[in-house]
Amino acid sequence: MGQINPNTGIPQGPPLFPILYLFYNADLIDRIHAAYPGRVMVTGYIDDICILVWSRSATTNCQCLEWIQ
Repeated sequence: MGQINPNTGIPQGPPLFPILYLFYNADLIDRIHAAYPGRVMVTGYIDDICILVWSRSATTNCQCLEWIQ
């Protein structure tokens, strides 16, 4: 089997970019945790971030997400 050269895709940035992304967003993540202690989980990988909020009230959850936005 010969070498495969893909002709499609999105060019990726330098390997340093994911680390810079973490430094750039670290303060934001800290502020989210401080504003809603014990009710927010923030996780991410490379340049994607997922924010999960929970409480007994859907209204409170929506207010939290609106504040984050």
